[in-house]
Amino acid sequence: MMPSDTDKRRPASLINIKKRSLLVLIGLSIFCTIAYFFSPGNSEQCNESTTLNPPSPDTSTTTIIDAVQGLSSLASHPQVTFQNLNENDHSKDETVAIMVVLPPWAISPSLESFFKQLAQQTHTATRLSLLILNPASPTTIYTVRHYLSSARLHCPVDLYTKTYDTLTPWIAHDDHHDTAHTAIYELAPLGKSAMARAKNFLVQSSLAPSDRFVLWLDPLLTLLPTSLVADFVDQCKTENVDILVPNTMIRKDGVEWGYDRSNWQETTMSTSLQDTVPVDFVFMEGWWEYDTHRFLMVDMISEEDPGHIFTKVSLDGVGSTCLFVKAEIHRNGLNFPAYPYQHQLDSEAFAKAAKVEGYNIVGLPNYKVYHADLEDAEGYSDSDNDSDSDRDDSNQEEDEEGAP
Repeated sequence: MMPSDTDKRRPASLINIKKRSLLVLIGLSIFCTIAYFFSPGNSEQCNESTTLNPPSPDTSTTTIIDAVQGLSSLASHPQVTFQNLNENDHSKDETVAIMVVLPPWAISPSLESFFKQLAQQTHTATRLSLLILNPASPTTIYTVRHYLSSARLHCPVDLYTKTYDTLTPWIAHDDHHDTAHTAIYELAPLGKSAMARAKNFLVQSSLAPSDRFVLWLDPLLTLLPTSLVADFVDQCKTENVDILVPNTMIRKDGVEWGYDRSNWQETTMSTSLQDTVPVDFVFMEGWWEYDTHRFLMVDMISEEDPGHIFTKVSLDGVGSTCLFVKAEIHRNGLNFPAYPYQHQLDSEAFAKAAKVEGYNIVGLPNYKVYHADLEDAEGYSDSDNDSDSDRDDSNQEEDEEGAP
C-alpha cells in the first residue's frame, strides 16, 4: 500500500505517536470492560437474579388460575383489594337481602308490626335494607329507627334516604288505598315509574357481593308465615326457580280478596291487544277503565286442595308486594324499568325482561301473605271488584246466606 500524499508530508514521529495513542485507548477499553463484569457488586446481582428466578423444568404448567390467585397478594397493600366474583356464583352462602321502600304514606305505627314479622323469620341469614323516600322531616328517620328498635330485629339494618324533587307528586300518596276515590288511571303510570326508580336506587346502593337472594316487600304487609324466607330459599335452590311470588291477599268484612293483581299469565286475547295500542301504552291490572284479559294469579287459588301451598304456576308478570329474586339477576343488569317496556312498568316490566333472558318465573297461588285490611286494593272501589266477584260468586253467596 502506497502512502498517501498527506502521510508523505507528515513527520514519521507524529505518525508513530498516533498509533501508540490508539493502542492505549483500545487497551483501556478492554480493561474497563473486564473490571466491570468481575466487580463484586455485579457478581452478587447475577447470583441474586439466579436465585430469585430459578429455571423452571416445565413452564407450560403455569395456568391462568395460578396467575389470578397470585394477584391475591395485592390485598396486602392497604389501597388495593382483590375479590374473585366467580366464587360468588358458586357460594353456599344463603344470605337474603330484604329490601323495602318506604314512601311518605308508609311511615306509620304499622311499621312496628311489619318489623316484628321480619324478626320472627326462622331463616336467620338475612339483612334488612330500608329506603326512606322523600322524608317529610328529619324526625322521620328517628321514627323509623324507633320502630326498628321496638321490633328487636336480630339482623343488620341499612337505612337510606333519598329525595326526588321531581317525583314528589307521584309518591305523596298511595293509589292502592285511595279511600277518597281520586286516583286517575292516566296518571297511575307516573307513580309506578317513580317507585321503579326508587327500587333501582336501593338495589344499586345496598346489594352486597355476599347476597344470594333479594326479597322485596311492601311495608304494609301485616301477616307473613314465619318460614317465608326459608321456604323461598328452599324452592329456589331445589326447584330451579329464579323469581318467585306468593299470592298477596286482604280480608274485608270476613271475606278474603286478592290484593296484588300484578301476578298474571298472558292469554291469547291479552297478547293480541298489545298489537292494537301504541308502543308506549302501559297495561295495568285492577282498573275498570281497561280490561287486559289476563289470567290473574288471584284467580288460580285451588279451592279443592288449598293445603298444597307449593303448587306452582308459570307467570309472565309479577308484582313487588312480595317478590323473591336471585341476586345474580340484579347483578346481571335486570332492574325495574321506569319506562314502558313491552307495555309494562316497574316489576311487571322486570318480569318481561327476565322472561326474555330465559329466567324461570314461578308463582305460588296457594301460598298466601296478607296485606293491611284497607278499604281499596289496586285502585278498586267496592263496585270495581267484578273480577273477584265473578271468580268467587258462589262462595260469596253462601257466606252472605250464612251471615247473621
